[in-house]
Amino acid sequence: MHLAPKTVANYRMSLKSKLGVQSRVDLMRAVVESGHLADMLKTAGIGQPDQ
Repeated sequence: MHLAPKTVANYRMSLKSKLGVQSRVDLMRAVVESGHLADMLKTAGIGQPDQ
């Protein structure tokens, strides 16, 4: 999967705004604490065995 840097930045800003966080660290903390990190990694195909 390839996303342009601008696309990633736009998604990051949108998520930070919706979650009410200011920094990347706070954003990652919110994702980890919500329990959605595993879902995100699975969707991205990270940590999955090669098939």
